[in-house]
Amino acid sequence: MKITVYQIVPELDNDHLMFRGLSFIKTANDHKVPAEIYEAVYSGELEISSPDDAFVIFNTAFPDGYKGRSMSVSDVVEMAHSSDDSRFYFCDSPCGFPEIEFEKAHAMLPIVNHDFQREETIHCGNFQVAVCDGLGTQILWCSKIVLTRCRYSQCQLGYKLTYWNFGEDRKREKEFPDRPKILLTHTGFCAIPDSVLYEHTEDGLRKTKYGSCSDENFTAIETWCREHHIEYRYL
Repeated sequence: MKITVYQIVPELDNDHLMFRGLSFIKTANDHKVPAEIYEAVYSGELEISSPDDAFVIFNTAFPDGYKGRSMSVSDVVEMAHSSDDSRFYFCDSPCGFPEIEFEKAHAMLPIVNHDFQREETIHCGNFQVAVCDGLGTQILWCSKIVLTRCRYSQCQLGYKLTYWNFGEDRKREKEFPDRPKILLTHTGFCAIPDSVLYEHTEDGLRKTKYGSCSDENFTAIETWCREHHIEYRYL
């Protein structure tokens, strides 16, 4: 029988659901198991007839190609009884596998850049950050920013920057395939002047001094901060 095992991705577990029972997870997620934070850690043919058999195998004799940890509470086992009949079982305890609904199409494929870390950085106050989003270097004046690992594609983790512009209640978001370079400066109400990164041409146009995505932009901001005795750090 074809068996697929799904486990929660630590980096996406923002609600601390890993190793939690079925009732807790359903209560926290609108009465469903959130397939979008699960990863398929194994898929193959095994001579088993029940999810309890799978529990024994994935705790005592891992099959070839298995990339997960020992099976435990919160894991999901898919058993394909036929080509059009897959059933999903939730590991609720060492002796319990209730059948559940599970939207497998929303789950992640084996992740190519998985380092098994849940990472989140939060900063609040009145500050400016410089961030390069691939299109250019922006300076954002914020009251709060949150940098977390996120799901970037079906098989890749990335980063999400959530930020609130100073004086606004609406949050904004940017996603990145790799960890973005973010320089946080404690400027308070003293703004980084345009002249640090830009110059004006004779016809009145503004252009970058160093190129829109150049690391020299960050070096210039660091220099300005040191000259004005302003603290800064990279997230």
